[in-house]
Amino acid sequence: AAGREGRVRIWDVASGEIIHELEGRRRRVCAFAYSPDGRKLASAGEGPDLLIWDAEGGSLLSRLPVRPGKVLSMTFCGQERLAAGDSYNTIRLWDLSTGRALYRLVGHTGSVTALAWDREAEVLISGSFDTTVCVWPLGNRAIEAGEEP
Repeated sequence: AAGREGRVRIWDVASGEIIHELEGRRRRVCAFAYSPDGRKLASAGEGPDLLIWDAEGGSLLSRLPVRPGKVLSMTFCGQERLAAGDSYNTIRLWDLSTGRALYRLVGHTGSVTALAWDREAEVLISGSFDTTVCVWPLGNRAIEAGEEP
């Protein structure tokens, strides 16, 4: 769970106890996502960066700059790639092994509020306040028109 005070809490569902309370910022957390193996947790929102946590130990692994815009949605696209949708109508795709932004996907005219990864088809699906859904093929592709690294 996460919210306006900037903390992310990881709960043990069976016992109802908090396992970790992650405090990386004092600003609202709007989105978070677990890696496919459950070992990493990414969180972001109104702060200037995207935080990558060790979900098992609770330690902060890295910070990635995400300004401008609030991060409103995110999803892992495999084990080491993370997509983050923002209030500036864009999606950034990150390589977590290097900390490098791979792509800036442009196409929506409203905040990107939903992201999903289709592992089989290797496509990222995004939804926006502009009431559109976009499908982004990400398998071994070069940067195309409308995209910036």
